[in-house]
Amino acid sequence: MTTQKRGLIASAVLAGIASVAIGGCELSVAAGGAIYAPFHKPDPRAKAYVFLRRHDCSAANSEFSELLATTPNDAQAISGKAEALVCLQKYDDAISEYSRAIQLDPKWFDYLGRGVAYKAKGDQIQAIQNFEAGIAIAPAIPALYVYRGAVLSARGDASGASADFEKVSSLISDSRGGFNRYGWALATSPVAAYRDGPVAIQYATRACELSSWKNANELDTLAAAYAEAGQFKEAIRWQTSALEVGGRNIDRDDFDARLAMYQKRKPFRSTDAFAEFF
Repeated sequence: MTTQKRGLIASAVLAGIASVAIGGCELSVAAGGAIYAPFHKPDPRAKAYVFLRRHDCSAANSEFSELLATTPNDAQAISGKAEALVCLQKYDDAISEYSRAIQLDPKWFDYLGRGVAYKAKGDQIQAIQNFEAGIAIAPAIPALYVYRGAVLSARGDASGASADFEKVSSLISDSRGGFNRYGWALATSPVAAYRDGPVAIQYATRACELSSWKNANELDTLAAAYAEAGQFKEAIRWQTSALEVGGRNIDRDDFDARLAMYQKRKPFRSTDAFAEFF
């Protein structure tokens, strides 16, 4: 599987859903926000979300701001603007916009996004409270448990973090593909707030265990996770293993390019992953 395909799938899976058709509308997920776009008419937010999916976050922010100048209470556009601000690492502004969206029309993905922004700021208590508010609305969304578990782990709550990890496992039916996609997105997201090296290692390791350490894509993910965590010796080790296991069944140029990055102590960023991130 190419990096591009893996990135597109992984980003959607982190939110627990992919682009699907629901009641004549297309649900497009991007970094925590969602657009319900009726097929029979253009959505005025579509251009802004294209910019966001391309990781052109400044352009997305500007586009959402223009929309909100004429429709200031459009909760979806406010949510989209918040996503762009997270991408730009303007976390206080993002939190403010998420709060506006939640006041108008509370959705789980806004609590997820606001929680991630608080996590990026180092406010663990507020992050947990937001993830829990999202869980109260949508208890079957794995990403909420992924990030709550990450914060609990950082706080030293091993029991709570383990419980959330096992909850994710149950929600994805202990699927190695599911664990791999979470690991890939946590390791390679172009949006800093959504990356978490230690948690990426945890998810990628479970995927490797479930495949008996014989799947090149999962070893590739584990290498990317170690690189994100700054453990480049391990990243090189597992990327080399991925190349050995993959043989002719992988895109060797792709894998070799990542190995070269790790040898230069550089983590990998999958720009394609933002196409449907969260």
